[in-house]
Amino acid sequence: RAEEEARRQAEAAAAADAAAQAASERDAAPQGGESSQPAAPAPAPAEIDATPTVEPDGADWTSDEATFINQWAPRIDAYLSGSPLYGYGVNFAQAAWDYGVDPRFSPAISMWSS
Repeated sequence: RAEEEARRQAEAAAAADAAAQAASERDAAPQGGESSQPAAPAPAPAEIDATPTVEPDGADWTSDEATFINQWAPRIDAYLSGSPLYGYGVNFAQAAWDYGVDPRFSPAISMWSS
């Protein structure tokens, strides 16, 4: 039994050493497809596409705050027409801008609960 136990301990130690060596090799290897070659330089600012984009939520997040609110407040008020929240479009648009959420999100929830 003593010999069997000694053999098991030796195998466990060898396995631990092999795992430690594999881990150190893995940590030393380039990650995520990186190569040992230097990375390509970042594009010059003139090469970056600065075309404004409209997100799937319909909001132009590249506009300034006032333009965003002026665009969305009337649309939100139109959605809220006939409800006690009509006239609060500016507040909803401001909150959407402040928190970076779809400007239709909060009014829709408000209508659901009213």
